[in-house]
Amino acid sequence: MKPRLSPAKAGKTTPAFFSTDVAAARRFYLDLNPPKHRPLVVVCGGLEHCTPDYAIRRESFPFYSIEYVARGSGEVKLKGCTFPLQPGRLFSYGPGIPHHITGDAADPLVKYFATTGTRF
Repeated sequence: MKPRLSPAKAGKTTPAFFSTDVAAARRFYLDLNPPKHRPLVVVCGGLEHCTPDYAIRRESFPFYSIEYVARGSGEVKLKGCTFPLQPGRLFSYGPGIPHHITGDAADPLVKYFATTGTRF
């Protein structure tokens, strides 16, 4: 059973950094401007069923993010180094870390993510 797309929370808009190359998702987001005095704060997370043409390219990201591949395959480039993505793979990126994530069109990614930290 595929999850349905989660509606945006009432009175809030979905953060622009969420990928649009997603067929279905269950996401949450909390305070996207956490207090700087708190060293570790979860700001968002969820599950994404990526489209066959999933690709995201960022030079940096305002938070620290951890992603876990549940199904599918692809690759992630972190600071110019390429790593294969497959079920069970865990990877991370954050401020100042260029990253490019692509999925395999024949085996689309399904991944969980948790995003934490203080906004930079």
